[in-house]
Amino acid sequence: MTPSAEPASTAVTEDTLVPEQVLDEGEFVILAIKPSGWFVLLVSWPVLAIAAVVVVVGYLAGEAFGVPCQTVMLFALAAACARVVLASCQWLGRLYMLTNRRVLRIGGIIRMDVFACPLKKIRHVQLHAGPAERVLALDSLLFTIGEAPSPAASWNNISRGEEVLRIVNEAIRREQ
Repeated sequence: MTPSAEPASTAVTEDTLVPEQVLDEGEFVILAIKPSGWFVLLVSWPVLAIAAVVVVVGYLAGEAFGVPCQTVMLFALAAACARVVLASCQWLGRLYMLTNRRVLRIGGIIRMDVFACPLKKIRHVQLHAGPAERVLALDSLLFTIGEAPSPAASWNNISRGEEVLRIVNEAIRREQ
């Protein structure tokens, strides 16, 4: 089964994913989404590419010189598998949330890392898609808080970026 850009980024209900300690008194969730399932491959591709090269070179070297390279190839495959498992755990722990007061990026495998920014401080929100995201019909939301977009505030690898951007902009207009 291949990851789909559609179901992984659908809105989820507040009671299923939102930790209670994240919300303040009187704050409610407008939108809570996870990155697309493609997130796992997009963050893993450098390790996967290197592992593939090592496996191919190991195979060719073994064939050409009669050298047993199975150990090197197994280590490369183990590294690739470990990176995919780590990326899957990162995906499981990642949540992008819009409340009536703030935008949040929640992440972490062992320890929860929360980035929060009040809607009043957001100057601009824009969609951005890198080459791989364009191919997969994904977007990233970049939030400008000061003079430039803040990487810490971005929501990466989301599907239906235009719809999410519209919802975020409406919430910002209401709050300001």
